[in-house]
Amino acid sequence: MRVEHAAHGAKMAAATLMGLDQPKVSHLLRGRLGGFSTQRLLECLTALGRDVEIVVRPAPKSRKRGRMHIAAA
Repeated sequence: MRVEHAAHGAKMAAATLMGLDQPKVSHLLRGRLGGFSTQRLLECLTALGRDVEIVVRPAPKSRKRGRMHIAAA
């Protein structure tokens, strides 16, 4: 039970920082992002002390289309 209480406490702390309720934090942790805009997700990351950088550059001529790459450091 202690682990569950600790996890619940961490979710509540994260919820407070991000301005969300605990059920929405649970949705985020489970990858259920349908109810969140891109803007809101980025705001959550910055509220948690993360810098967000989006870089857009031309694709190489060897590819017809661009691609997306997301990395966490």
